[in-house]
Amino acid sequence: MSVLKEKLAPSAELLYRQVSPSPSWVNDGRVTSVAFTPWEKDQGLLSVSCGSRTTAECCYDHYTKNLGLQSVGVWAVTTDEAKAVGLDSYWSPVEPPDPRPPDPAHGSIDFRGRDEKTAKTLAKSLAKKAHARGRQYPPLEQGQSVAPLPPPATPAEQPAKP
Repeated sequence: MSVLKEKLAPSAELLYRQVSPSPSWVNDGRVTSVAFTPWEKDQGLLSVSCGSRTTAECCYDHYTKNLGLQSVGVWAVTTDEAKAVGLDSYWSPVEPPDPRPPDPAHGSIDFRGRDEKTAKTLAKSLAKKAHARGRQYPPLEQGQSVAPLPPPATPAEQPAKP
């Protein structure tokens, strides 16, 4: 787990968030609150990349190439938008001895201490802001609202039913 090194001041600094190609994360071209909700394993800290330390393209490349994960794109909120809904944001670089590849631009939006209902409401607010700002990377083609989703697994690739 990364360490919260520096609290970020509310500003126009972008906090980039990778969005999974799952329909629950982006539906009909609209980023959902799921994309801005920390998972239980995250211990209340939503992973983002700090715009003062990277670009949308670089954090996308890190996520897809270095970590080998899928992303339909990068959306963003500002530290000011996070603070406006009561959430602090931090620079929390991934460094050794963390087993993950180093990420000096890693940051966190702090949802700790929020119950599930409150966290969902806050995530919904962030998702609305991110959707209004639009996808930051990769660029959208004319008339495209979101990158195409990967094709569903073929029957041969799907796990057998028990």
